[in-house]
Amino acid sequence: MPPGDYVLNGRAIPSVSEVVSQMRSSYKSAAVEEGARLGTVIHGLIERSLLGQPIADDDVPAGAEHAWAAWCAWRFDRDPVIEQLADGPASEVKVIAPEPDDLAFGGRVDLVVRVGGARYLVDLKTRTAGDAGLPSADRHSYTQIGGYSVAWRQMSYPSLDGALVLMLGRDQPVYRECWLSAPALFASEAEFVSLRNVLRCHEQRKLLIKEQR
Repeated sequence: MPPGDYVLNGRAIPSVSEVVSQMRSSYKSAAVEEGARLGTVIHGLIERSLLGQPIADDDVPAGAEHAWAAWCAWRFDRDPVIEQLADGPASEVKVIAPEPDDLAFGGRVDLVVRVGGARYLVDLKTRTAGDAGLPSADRHSYTQIGGYSVAWRQMSYPSLDGALVLMLGRDQPVYRECWLSAPALFASEAEFVSLRNVLRCHEQRKLLIKEQR
């Protein structure tokens, strides 16, 4: 999400992705930028499909075919029940964790589903398949989904039984499920909250240094 997409009490607050970016290098390559673009495309297609809009082959742009096919395969294999909120499917739900004010942040939950009667928050990722032929999640993915879970709870939405980082193949029509139990999700939440505290300290330090000049 672009800067300024999340606002609380007239003040811009960081997104989950901005908080987690502290764990990453600031270096951006063309491959990273292309991956982000592809992820946005896939998220849009998935949201349209969940809203009941038909997706024709011509609607899937070049480069997105494998990830879209992986999503369709997962949905067929798992047959998840899409969680419903008052205004429609729990897809691309904007959430804000408002308290305390100087630790507020926002985000967009990709999806919440029921599988086997349990409710899971789902974060979708597109990745190139690794040596095992399947895309893999990294620690950033788990921390990020912890942030979404914190914000989801603070919005007073239905309680979660766990989470799923669903990795969609970028170069092959395959997927990998990375499930988080309730305790694992709680640990991811704690890691994210720690990072948010680090970002607050960083912001405070910048203000103090600026004032002393």
